Amino acid sequence: MSEREELTIPGLQSFLRIERENRPHLARPLNESNPEVLGINVPATFPCLHDGNSAEFLSHRSIEEPPFGFLRVITAAREQGVKAMFMDAHKLGLSLGEIIHQIAVLKPSSIALNPTSVNLQEASVISQQARAIGIPVILGGVHATLDSDRALLIPGVRAVIRGHGEKVLPQVVKALLNQEKTEIPGVSTEEYCSHDFAETMPLEDVPLIDPSIWLEKPLSRYETTVWGEKRIITQAEVYFTRSCPYGCSFCASSALNPERSFVRPSMKRLVAEIKLNLAIGADALHILDDNVVLNQTHLGEVSEALREAEISDLVWKGLSRVGTLKGFDNAGYDLLKKSGCYHLAIGFESGNKELLRRMRKGFEPSDAMTVAQELASRKIGFKGMFIIGSPLETEQQIKETIEMIFRLQEAGMTDLAVFQWKPYPGTEDTAFLCAQKPEFAHILASQIEDYQSVQAGEAGSMLAYRTTHDKYLPDNWPPISELPNNEIRQLIEEIYRKFYS
Repeated sequence: MSEREELTIPGLQSFLRIERENRPHLARPLNESNPEVLGINVPATFPCLHDGNSAEFLSHRSIEEPPFGFLRVITAAREQGVKAMFMDAHKLGLSLGEIIHQIAVLKPSSIALNPTSVNLQEASVISQQARAIGIPVILGGVHATLDSDRALLIPGVRAVIRGHGEKVLPQVVKALLNQEKTEIPGVSTEEYCSHDFAETMPLEDVPLIDPSIWLEKPLSRYETTVWGEKRIITQAEVYFTRSCPYGCSFCASSALNPERSFVRPSMKRLVAEIKLNLAIGADALHILDDNVVLNQTHLGEVSEALREAEISDLVWKGLSRVGTLKGFDNAGYDLLKKSGCYHLAIGFESGNKELLRRMRKGFEPSDAMTVAQELASRKIGFKGMFIIGSPLETEQQIKETIEMIFRLQEAGMTDLAVFQWKPYPGTEDTAFLCAQKPEFAHILASQIEDYQSVQAGEAGSMLAYRTTHDKYLPDNWPPISELPNNEIRQLIEEIYRKFYS
């Protein structure tokens, strides 16, 4: 959008007509209302787009990860005297009508939203509805940081925060409530434009997230495979670090963190956060950080801290990188298992050497196979994450990625996530695309909200979940890779069918 104008959202009235079981007040903390600011975790897509009333869909939603970065902002605001509350509309699977109903029940003085580029459309609809009832909206998060000027054009948005909001959100809320004009570095309003990053609160000063207070469903109890054997675990999600030190060309984290700063918690803070979750009955952790450990030495430090705190018999899964794991020796892989690791999600991304180099991944396809074999030999499960449709990616390069997926499956990979490449604002890949295909500069300036949701397979199936868990580029956009967008989408669906058959 080049000026403030209403978005036309197909089916908006049908959203508002949806009738589902009337729910009580769903924000956290549960015993409060009338917040000065209500943080809403924006849905990745409104559930009514794909049978959101189904028990299968809601069961998939129950394993969605909490937005810990957003929760840090909300809890820090409370520590600074702002009455802040939080509603996880994404995990709850709320329709637009239910979100508006909750806003009416809670009566917030302002609303904070955290969209990515993928769910900017949903955030725009919520913002418009908030404006209609006179509630100002504050936008933060990844997309607001990377495209703050256009984010401010969304109807209803009164302020945009760039970067981490723990320190500045209280200032923004107070200014809005008092109808004051203010100039805060890192915050853009109609009267003041800032392209700085907001001042960051030191991680050690950010309040710990008490799961019993802030999380809609702090524990998940289910059966999974731990080192080759079926086990019922009680899992909590945790998030320890801040930012990412790597510079992957496709990732918004690189643009958000140009200095490649990375903040690890003290071992004291890490242990305290784990103990909060043990206290509510967790015996397993899902660690959501982009980098569970940076290297073998870091893994040793964490393992020693847990030993000194007498935390044992705790299993965990998390994310890691081939570039990290290829630096482990046999003792490192053994320590990984001894520390409790039973499953890793790994960004393999591509099976093509040249693409991996351009993505700045720091490894080659042969390294990926070596890491897979080391994990499989210790019965540590792993999921592979891949990207298809990168700028100018050839059909042959895509073929090599598909071949890599199924070689890794033979080596022991049991789960899969394949994403269509997305033109996230500010990334190196997006700049490369616009330089190679100048027409995309206009497309991305005017149609960034046009991602589409597509479901393949029967409702409730893994295929349906995987294909609706992500969004796709519009079929009518010009090709970004050698294959048209609709063929990329169909190819991804076919990969899932074959992998999970």
